[in-house]
Amino acid sequence: GTASCTNCPAGRYSTTEGASSEQTCLECPAGNYSATPGAPSESVCVRCAAGKYSSVPGTASCTNCPAGRYSTDVGASSEQTCLQCPQGKYTSENGTVSCSGCVEGKFSTTVGASSQNVCIKCPRGKYADKTGTVTCTLCAAGKYSEAEGAKQETVCTVCGAGRYQPTKGANASSDCLACPTGKYFVGSGAAECISCVAGKY
Repeated sequence: GTASCTNCPAGRYSTTEGASSEQTCLECPAGNYSATPGAPSESVCVRCAAGKYSSVPGTASCTNCPAGRYSTDVGASSEQTCLQCPQGKYTSENGTVSCSGCVEGKFSTTVGASSQNVCIKCPRGKYADKTGTVTCTLCAAGKYSEAEGAKQETVCTVCGAGRYQPTKGANASSDCLACPTGKYFVGSGAAECISCVAGKY
């Protein structure tokens, strides 16, 4: 005989009294874990939390989804439940349930990003007024912006009187062109100039 009984290992349990072998220790199913040795019932098996998974039965802990991936599933039994962060987002942590968005003024086209370093400043002539942006918005025709990493449309400056800018995303004041001979524009922010009416030039 022995002086004491041996516990079923963590991740397993046994409902059998007078057991004489570890073979009576049953495994917690995949997607579950138990950190308790010597457990007398399956009630010790706990479902893996969101952001984690357990692909094999009888484990004492769940595995974290890696950085760049996330999961909202509880009791996940496969790493395939760990989804890649979409474009415009990232997560540098392990075992997360969501991804963080690139801040305003930046964008990202990378899928499964594990660092905010993938978030790039919007180039001149563009802006991003929301988090998690995939493409920056172009300044409207008649405007320009010389700022990088712009966070709002107000950085787009209107071309002055007598000048126009026919294309979106202009990135320098020199993109504002003087109205050609025979045309004019009194206000500012013009996308095109107006032809002089008959009898005027």
